[in-house]
Amino acid sequence: MYGFVLYRPTEKASRFIESLLCGLFAAVAVLILSSCVQKPEEPPPPKEVPRPLLRVAGVRVQENGSPEGLTVAAERHLQTLDRRLASPALPEDEKARLEESRRMTTGILEALQRGDLNQWLQESFDFYRAGDPGSVLVTGYYTPVIEAKKNPDEKFRYPIYGLPPDLVTVDLSDFEMSGIIRGRVNGRQLIPYYSRDEITRGVAPMPPPLMYVEDPVDLFFLHIQGSGVALLDDGERVRLNYASGNGRRYGSLGKALIEDGKIPASEMSMESIRRYFNENPNQMNDYFSINESYVFFRTSGDGPYGSTGALVTAGRTIAADATLYPELGVAYLETEIPVGRNPDGSVKTGLYQAIVFHQDAGGAITGPHIDLYYGEGGHAGYLAGHTKTSGTLYYLKPKV
Repeated sequence: MYGFVLYRPTEKASRFIESLLCGLFAAVAVLILSSCVQKPEEPPPPKEVPRPLLRVAGVRVQENGSPEGLTVAAERHLQTLDRRLASPALPEDEKARLEESRRMTTGILEALQRGDLNQWLQESFDFYRAGDPGSVLVTGYYTPVIEAKKNPDEKFRYPIYGLPPDLVTVDLSDFEMSGIIRGRVNGRQLIPYYSRDEITRGVAPMPPPLMYVEDPVDLFFLHIQGSGVALLDDGERVRLNYASGNGRRYGSLGKALIEDGKIPASEMSMESIRRYFNENPNQMNDYFSINESYVFFRTSGDGPYGSTGALVTAGRTIAADATLYPELGVAYLETEIPVGRNPDGSVKTGLYQAIVFHQDAGGAITGPHIDLYYGEGGHAGYLAGHTKTSGTLYYLKPKV
C-alpha cells in the first residue's frame, strides 16, 4: 500500500480558461450586426459532442492508496460540495449532480469505517471510463518550498509579485458567453495584459514585490505549480497562494527543450530542466518567455486550494478538464506512479489504484489529461517531476 504524507497545502493554481480578447469583441460585433443585417438561412447546429465517458463493466477495484488520505480528501470534498450546494442560484441539473457526488462521498467514508470499501464500490457504482484503457495522460504537481527574503540583496533579487492594481478580470458569463479573460485598460479599450517577458524586463508597472527569491528556476517552477511555501530568513514560514494570472497563453518549457534537442524526451524532468539551466544560464530568459503565462500570488495561513475551492490532498486530488469531465466528480484511477528511487538512482514505480476527487484545473490540463497532486516539499517535487505516464480513469455514478 502506498501512503501519501498529508500536507497543509498551497493553492494550486486553479487556472481558468484563457480566451483571446478579439474573441470577446468579435462576439459582441456579431450580436450588434445581427440586429441590423438580414442573415441567410443557417444550417442546423451540429449535434452536441458527448462527453468521452463510456460505461464499462467488469472493473475490478483494488484500492491501494492511503486510507487516511482518502478520509481527509473525502471530508474536504464534502465541505466543498456543501458550499456549492448552499448557492441559491445553482441550476437544478447541477444541483442534482452535486448532491449525487455528495451521496457517493458520504458512502465512501461509511465504507472505510466498515472496512469493505472495494466490495462496496463494485456493488454500488457504474464505472464510466474516460476514453480507451490507458489513454489518459497522467502527470503530477506539488507544492514547492523555497527560500526567500522580504528585502532584496545581491543574491535574492528575483521578485514574487502580488496582484497588480491595473489587472482587470472579465467574467464572460455576464455577457451571456463562457470563459474568463484578463487584461488592462488602455484609454477606452480593454487590451491583453503584459506577457511574462514584459513583466520580467520591467516593462509592466508591477506593485512592490511580496518577497524575493535567489533562484529564477525556483521562481519559474513556483509559477507552474501555482502556489508554494516561502521560508524567510527570519524563520517565518509564509504560504503563497494563487491570486490570479495575466491571462496569457501557457507554453510548455519541457516541450521546447525537447524539440530543440537540449534534453532528450526520455530524460525530461524538473531535475533535468534545472540541471540544464544551471549549465546554460544565458538561455533562461529566452526559454522562460515561451510560457507567456505569469502568476500573481497572495499570502495566506492555509491552503492549498484547487480551482473548485477544495483543499487539495496528496494522492487524492486531481486536476482535470471540466469541459470533458464532471467537476467535483468522484473517480477511480489506475496507473503507474513514482514511489521512490532504485539503488542505482533510477525512478522506482509502482501500481497505483485509488479513489480520486476532481477538485482542480490547470491551464495546461486539457483533453484526456489529469494532474495528480503529490503534496509539499522536495520529495513530492521529485515524484511530480517524474510523473508522465498513461492511466485509466473511471468516473463513478450510483447504480440505478
